[in-house]
Amino acid sequence: MVLILFHQFDILFYLVMMIPMMIDGFVQLLTKYESTNLKRFITGMLFGYSLISLFILSNLYVYNLGIDCIS
Repeated sequence: MVLILFHQFDILFYLVMMIPMMIDGFVQLLTKYESTNLKRFITGMLFGYSLISLFILSNLYVYNLGIDCIS
């Protein structure tokens, strides 16, 4: 959460960072492939960071909309 205050990427970047976990999950669902703990950890960290970042960005956007309406 602190990192997003120093540098914000484009929303598309965060959406792309979510894709590896979704691909890994669907491959496991549709085949007999089973992911390793390291892959689950890395893809989970990327997904979690992206999800929290998108949540914070959406909160900042709504906050700024409110500030603009007041002034």
